[in-house]
Amino acid sequence: MKEIKSPFETVESEKIKLGRFTLVQDKVRVKNQIRPYDYLEMIEGVSILPFHGENIITLKEYRYPIRL
Repeated sequence: MKEIKSPFETVESEKIKLGRFTLVQDKVRVKNQIRPYDYLEMIEGVSILPFHGENIITLKEYRYPIRL
């Protein structure tokens, strides 16, 4: 199989511990431009915080937690 090369290259990465989360702040090269890419690491789960310019896009919803 032919290996597919990613169009993204991480040029810098910093991890900041925030309680039970870890904030990861990457600088990524995309099409010869350096762009910020921030995300949260969690033990279990996924969260996405979309931005449009300087604005955060949010939805008002409730999700019942999984009980283990």
